[in-house]
Amino acid sequence: MTPSVIPAMKTTGGDRDVKVSLLLLEDDPNFADLVTSIVGEAAPEFIVESVSELREALARLERGPVDIIVTDLDVPDSHGPATVRALRQRAAGVPIIVLSGAVGFGVVDEATSEGALRYLVKGDVSIEGLVAALRVAWHTEDRTEIVT
Repeated sequence: MTPSVIPAMKTTGGDRDVKVSLLLLEDDPNFADLVTSIVGEAAPEFIVESVSELREALARLERGPVDIIVTDLDVPDSHGPATVRALRQRAAGVPIIVLSGAVGFGVVDEATSEGALRYLVKGDVSIEGLVAALRVAWHTEDRTEIVT
């Protein structure tokens, strides 16, 4: 029987305590704290590590893999879809969700063309929408592993 809902977490061997590592690239410390708090309360299976510059995110990815990346497009050392491109080059196969204040079809189209799975607009996304996007990304990553 196929489940009708997206699972809250990936499980292996009956282990239901698997944690999902989430790398958050956000240069506004207040917004980063808000996202970390929201995710921690609404979806405790996600463990958030926050960085404020692309170079820090790339260095973190060099130290080891993460399960999901959530990124703003405009951070001090990178702007626009180039941010997604750099993350995609360093973390091929890792789902990337853009969470940005930049609005417009062109920006969304470019970010998804560079490899973003989802594009969420700051101020327009609900807590439920953010958590759903994270779970879809995790589920999508899981399905990719099964298929390949």
